[in-house]
Amino acid sequence: MILSFGSLANSTPYLGMILLVIVTAWLAAAKSLEGQFNSLRSEEELEKEMERASSVKIPVVSQDESENGSLGESPSSSPEESAPTNM
Repeated sequence: MILSFGSLANSTPYLGMILLVIVTAWLAAAKSLEGQFNSLRSEEELEKEMERASSVKIPVVSQDESENGSLGESPSSSPEESAPTNM
């Protein structure tokens, strides 16, 4: 462009317009990617939520209560005691 316009000063406005077009296209592409990313992320979150809702998790309970991190109940409590009663 410098050769066709004769100097850098004469070609600067045209280079500025080209740069403006490039930056505008870049911003439009970034906005488009944001929308695509957000829709995919929301679909993945919905899938994870559905997986959590449909899966049944059974806790692993240790037979020996002397182990660290045991999820076992104390000997004084039993499932019959903790179950709600209907009157």
